[in-house]
Amino acid sequence: MKHALFVLFGMPALFGILAFAAEPDPAPARKVAEAWMPLVDSAQYAESWEKAARSFRDAVTKDQWTDSASQARKPLGKFKLRRWVLAQYMKDPPNAPPGDYLLLQYNSDFENKLGATETVVMVNEEGKVWKPAGYFIR
Repeated sequence: MKHALFVLFGMPALFGILAFAAEPDPAPARKVAEAWMPLVDSAQYAESWEKAARSFRDAVTKDQWTDSASQARKPLGKFKLRRWVLAQYMKDPPNAPPGDYLLLQYNSDFENKLGATETVVMVNEEGKVWKPAGYFIR
């Protein structure tokens, strides 16, 4: 099965050199991510796009997101189980708008793929609310 990757505004750079700062509690970002991912799980891609961060919506149109997400998720089959693995804080990562980010990673099982790795990049918009800014699955 081929690997799928959604990249928004140069997000691969997040895995390179990062500027780290005091780490916030990941619970609020996790709560938002874990409410957002079921939209993707149930193919409600348009709604997931609408609930994503402004930087996400600026980087990809609703139609582009819907097409990409559908192509990547359909072969996996139905969502079964998701287990949170880690949270990594990033401050002003390269190739992304300045701000506070949390990279949340999950081990996930699907009908046709056990042990997938899902990553949701969360951004703290205006210092008030965490929103999804990127999504990767492999």
